[in-house]
Formats: sequence, C-alpha cells, structure tokens
Amino acid sequence: LAGNYTISLLVTDNKGTTASASKPILVNLSSNEVVASYDSANGLAILKEVKVSDRTYYAELKLSADNSFSVQNLRELSSSVSATPALYDDTLRKLTIPDILVSEDHRKYSVELVHNGDLMFRVQNIIQLP
Repeated sequence: LAGNYTISLLVTDNKGTTASASKPILVNLSSNEVVASYDSANGLAILKEVKVSDRTYYAELKLSADNSFSVQNLRELSSSVSATPALYDDTLRKLTIPDILVSEDHRKYSVELVHNGDLMFRVQNIIQLP
C-alpha cells in the first residue's frame, strides 16, 4: 500500500455536465505497520507475529459460530516483523493482541483471548484504542 497515489473525483450533474478534481497523496505505510487485523466480513483475524516463548509465528484465527476463534493457519517465522507483536503466555494460556485493526469500523483494539484447548480461543477482554 505504500507509495504515491493520485485521488481523482469525477462529478456529473443532472444535465450531463462533468467536473473533475485530483490531488496527489503519499501513503507512508510499510507492510509491517499493521501487525494484526480482523476482517469482520469473513471472520478472519490475521496475526503477522505472535511471540511464544523464544519462537515467533504467523497465525490466522477464524471466528466460529460459538463466538470463539480457532487457529486455521500457523507457521513459524525465522525473524521478528514488529516491535509490538501479539504475545502468547503458555503458563496463563492467554493470547494478548496489543493492537488489532478491525476492518468493519476501521478502529484499533487491544484484545485478550484465553486458550480453551484444541487450538480454540475465546475473547476475555477487548478495549478500543484511541
């Protein structure tokens, strides 16, 4: 998504007269800035980095009918991709996502999930971030 873009707008009135305007913008994002995202349309949470002890993983969690999340995809990463990864505490069986972007409302949240076994998690706490 990072790069130079031009935003254009074309307007046509009821007589068929058109007018246009455009403005160049610079989108200054790296692919690593959004570490966790949730697509509410398909119920899929993507965690680009989850720290578990001394290991790092990429994970996809799918929302189930009972409002829990199941791990759909999990693969180990060779290096860290973020300064603020999700953290899984094996002792507490808790997954903490400090910053997740939700597609439906374009807001960020901090989320805690508890592991229920069989790679299933339920939401324990959610806080909207400023």
